Amino acid sequence: MPYESSSASDPMWPGLATIEITGFSFSNPTGQLLKNTHLHNKGGIMFHQFVNKLCSKKERDLPSPVFSAISYPKTGTTWFQFELAKYVQIISRNEQLVFFDDIDRVRQACRTAPNFVGGFTHAPLTWNSQAANDLSAESVVDPFRELKVILMVRHPLDTLVSHYMQMKHQVGSFKGDLVDFINDDVFGLEKLIRFYSIWAENKHGLRGFYLRRYEDARKDPGRILKEILAFLGESPHQAAVDEAVSFASFRNMRDMESRGAELVYPSSNLPVFGPGDRSNPDAFHVRKGEVGGYRTHLSGGQAEKFEALIARNLPVMFGYS
Repeated sequence: MPYESSSASDPMWPGLATIEITGFSFSNPTGQLLKNTHLHNKGGIMFHQFVNKLCSKKERDLPSPVFSAISYPKTGTTWFQFELAKYVQIISRNEQLVFFDDIDRVRQACRTAPNFVGGFTHAPLTWNSQAANDLSAESVVDPFRELKVILMVRHPLDTLVSHYMQMKHQVGSFKGDLVDFINDDVFGLEKLIRFYSIWAENKHGLRGFYLRRYEDARKDPGRILKEILAFLGESPHQAAVDEAVSFASFRNMRDMESRGAELVYPSSNLPVFGPGDRSNPDAFHVRKGEVGGYRTHLSGGQAEKFEALIARNLPVMFGYS
């Protein structure tokens, strides 16, 4: 199984409860609940009421965060989020999906399933001026030391092609071409390799570590979901796994986005699928979900150049070297 486990005592507050709310992230280091707490969006706005609610005695009586699913953008985050949300909804008999966007809602919904208390994040990645050299073990790994970590990964060039389409056609914040994007200090390949290299070098000493490869999940989503459930301490229910996999299938998610399904994150009321132009296929949040699709967007020479760079610099544990 592609995960490692290590034992650690459970403090009242695990190392970091991290969640992503379509551009928002929350971090809560052990023993420094308010001093080093950051809850921000791209504008750096602080949400003190949320922090105070989380730190109240009433909230401490609810299950504490157990895991964090961490990823570079466009590595299957929403897909896995849908799978896990549907599975939790089934076994906990919740009326609504819990998208892991608000730690308060997650803790309330998972009273009877505490192993699922956690969240999704791209932390500490930002897209204004942060470059590869700005990333370190202290910022990337250390905040999660007290949690089980599910690290999501996808072929770097498929990841960057998808991220480029999002930034160019959905967000509109990048004006160059794809090669410019891959070579860019803030968005590009060097930063992605640095992010995952730090995880490879520092994954030991966590409560547990599971590597979720996009390609493996595309090939056998049920098997990968069951492995993750076991990693979280659950005995998988096959019928619930099957329903979760079907619900989170590429076709179903694409259909929901095409129909304009009004799925929103309850904590922010922001759309799950983002604000893309439905007349532009490249602006969809659920775009193509391809494995190896980068070869249709790069010339043979360009692809070979970047593949060689990946082979030289990305740790072999990820399976792309």
